[in-house]
Amino acid sequence: MSLQDCRFFLKRHFLTLDWPQEEETMEKKHRHEYPRSAFLTFSCHARQHWMAKDTVRAVIRDQLATDTRNRLIELHAWVIMANHMHLLATGQRLSVSVWIRRFKQTTAVKLRSSCHAMLPPESLLGPFWLKGGGHDRTIWSRQEYWNKVEYTHFNPVRAGLCRRAEGWPWSSASDFPLRSRAGYPARAPPPEGLIDLRWWKPSA
Repeated sequence: MSLQDCRFFLKRHFLTLDWPQEEETMEKKHRHEYPRSAFLTFSCHARQHWMAKDTVRAVIRDQLATDTRNRLIELHAWVIMANHMHLLATGQRLSVSVWIRRFKQTTAVKLRSSCHAMLPPESLLGPFWLKGGGHDRTIWSRQEYWNKVEYTHFNPVRAGLCRRAEGWPWSSASDFPLRSRAGYPARAPPPEGLIDLRWWKPSA
């Protein structure tokens, strides 16, 4: 029996075998496995400004607080903008990739039930979040970690929403270097195991 015949037989009897797609899926699945840290960006569907209202942002912030309190992830930095949000997170009880899907599903349901009067009809009938993982980048070094913390916190400043990063209430900027504010997501310290590029040399 040829390899092509084997694939046909297995597909016919087991229905879901697609080897190239399976390899790609496994690669994506392990891309952000815990305890890896990742810089994440979520955008609203079609990049609509559905998170422009504080009530909507509060639902998303509260879900972040719940997930960190339940130790699903460690959250190092975050910001909520009008049509997207940035996070710097490390998987804990869940891998980051699994948590992303869970977070999007949970917040979409909560927003439709509690903020339906403030959202446009298209956000209630269709998907709330832009499909896919968005911009997801694994963080390996201390330098990149702090670069992403700064990038996250200065998003509102670059957008002209405030003069100082600490002036934007929908981010973790005010929690540095102090403890997290009551009711806000618990801020975790930098994850262990990050490479210090000042001392790192590639193997010959």
